[in-house]
Amino acid sequence: MRRPMLSSGAVVVGAFVGLSWPADVSAQEGRTYLRGDANGSGTLDLSDAVYVLGFLFTGGLPPPCRAEADANASGGVDLSDAVAILAFLFVHGAPLPPISEEERMTCNAPQVLRSGTFTTEMHGVRGIAEHLSNRTIRLREFYYDGDGGTGVYIWLHRGGDLRLGRPIGRDLQVGYPGYVNAEIIVPIPESITDDTFHSVAIWCTTFDLNFGSARLR
Repeated sequence: MRRPMLSSGAVVVGAFVGLSWPADVSAQEGRTYLRGDANGSGTLDLSDAVYVLGFLFTGGLPPPCRAEADANASGGVDLSDAVAILAFLFVHGAPLPPISEEERMTCNAPQVLRSGTFTTEMHGVRGIAEHLSNRTIRLREFYYDGDGGTGVYIWLHRGGDLRLGRPIGRDLQVGYPGYVNAEIIVPIPESITDDTFHSVAIWCTTFDLNFGSARLR
């Protein structure tokens, strides 16, 4: 693929005007996958290298599709991918490899944005809570004996007074044996934005009790 010749001055100008161009692309069900397009914007530019660095070093969100962020097709996302993007854009680096069919399939699957392990408080609550990219909360390897009264919910909160949190999904109170190594997926209501919660709890609204909570990181 032909790319524009860039002088050092053009590099500086390009960084400020949002220089971008297409690379090898693949499309599936209307979604275009672009190697190096770490932020999923549909174009390959300086912001993609910045996105990779933010994810790796400053707590930024994971890439929408890992294969796109894996610019050098090494199988993982690390500093070398940001370097590959910058080299491709500005110093005539090697063309970025096309995204394979197998990689496209993984791009269609929801990505884990944040996760945490439950700290048990009551009723045997334990497992892993995950915030997924399709705006759902998934509990994996989840245990809860199903007891403790009615009004037991997956509870999203930001810290401090848990009573100020928000319930999602249905009442988790069930009969014996409760939940044993279960997987539960619950949509996040549109009224709850990502920045309004950083923890998931199993909260009993009847008695204002926390049965267990997980900090999402």
